[in-house]
Amino acid sequence: MRSVNQFFALFSFFVFLPSAAGLFSQSPLSVAAKSFQYTMKSNEGTNGSAVAYDPVKNVYVAVIAGNASFPLEGFDASGRSLFSIEAGFDYRGMWYNSATKRFEGNGSGLSGYVAFNLANNNMPTMVQNTVSGQNQPEFQSVGCFYAKKKKVCFLNIPNGSIDMYPANKAGKPKSVKLNTSELNNLNVYGLGYTGVSGYEFVCLDAIKKSLVFFNAKGNMTGSTKLPAGAPVYDIFAFSYANGHAFLYDKEDRVWHAYKVF
Repeated sequence: MRSVNQFFALFSFFVFLPSAAGLFSQSPLSVAAKSFQYTMKSNEGTNGSAVAYDPVKNVYVAVIAGNASFPLEGFDASGRSLFSIEAGFDYRGMWYNSATKRFEGNGSGLSGYVAFNLANNNMPTMVQNTVSGQNQPEFQSVGCFYAKKKKVCFLNIPNGSIDMYPANKAGKPKSVKLNTSELNNLNVYGLGYTGVSGYEFVCLDAIKKSLVFFNAKGNMTGSTKLPAGAPVYDIFAFSYANGHAFLYDKEDRVWHAYKVF
């Protein structure tokens, strides 16, 4: 007859086995699956540059690059519009900082980084400057947040690297070289952080119309084909948030969300 301790051990094994399985890394889908879409309400601007996701409020926020008067818009996972306002900052990249529990973003050139929250009614609060100066490789660079290291990361094609800057202060970047022979295929500024071990960073191959994954050391570790008809551009119009790649159709002004993991 088994002892009480033996029964408890068996019970614990079967109860906690699913949780243990979650510790193993996921792999990206071979073909991205269309999930939902969101049509921008404002007609201002052309270059959709970023989508970020607040996991607490379950709200997505998208922005158009190019001018502080261009739109900042929020929507839910069904594509229902929550708000549409002027951005109040000339955004390029935007992300949700899981450490500070707020949305943050980088601007053009010397504009630096800013932050805002969503109020109880899901409307954005006033934009606040957090970091001054050009803490990015190029004038148009689009940043994403590397949550594990608390860094803001940028794709630097001329240098063949991902450049990582401090998220809360001005500072020199750390560069991770990308191990790929098809660097020039990549959307010029498009970079996303997935949070998935071994597939930490994702880029858009605008020639092969696929997503390309790199690990934290810069090694290419996988790829995901995009469905036929997915809008693909070689500059801007690509972002990543909450397990989805977001592709922006510049003519129809629609963000298309594709499930990747």
